[in-house]
Amino acid sequence: MANASTRPAQRSRPAGLRSTSQPGDGATLPAIEALGLIETDSVARGTVVADGVLKMAPVDLLFAGEISPGKFVVLFGGDVGPTRASHTKGVELAGDRRVDDLLIPQLHQGVLPALEDRVGAGDEDALGTIETTSVAATVLASDRAAKAARITLRRIRLAQGLGGKGFVFLTGPVHDVEAAVAAGKAAAGSKLADWSIIPRLAAGARAQLL
Repeated sequence: MANASTRPAQRSRPAGLRSTSQPGDGATLPAIEALGLIETDSVARGTVVADGVLKMAPVDLLFAGEISPGKFVVLFGGDVGPTRASHTKGVELAGDRRVDDLLIPQLHQGVLPALEDRVGAGDEDALGTIETTSVAATVLASDRAAKAARITLRRIRLAQGLGGKGFVFLTGPVHDVEAAVAAGKAAAGSKLADWSIIPRLAAGARAQLL
């Protein structure tokens, strides 16, 4: 089973996976239908997972690297079938070093732009925040929130400089933000750390946060 992806290999870290001490723009992530993610508590095991998901099926490796605090994330995607097969293999390879994982067959189109921090601040009144204790839970909560209501995912930050936690900022009309945050909280489940809704965000706070 060989890696059938034709994309050139390159080392990049999306904005949402960088800390403030890691400047520079990563490459734009490719548009994908399905997203898989494996999070381990071992760098050594994480490298095995990264290699294994590529050898299992023709998927794109979007990111593979270390995150705080001492964990490793493998982010990959493509068509639904190959992504599902690679996810299954990745979970198997991670074994007892797996911290969390996810498979989203139909990824909302707003997730990757928010992860790359290229959405912008916008001018919508309400701001919702969902904070979780794992990378996978943050991505899943973001996807579910975006599918639940007419909101915009503004920023997704994962692990780096956050002690391994993650959060998503989303904006929209108050009633939509409330519905989206409720859906995201439910998706995060036991990995929900905290959440908030600001009905009318101050201009100065918008400039700093978004």
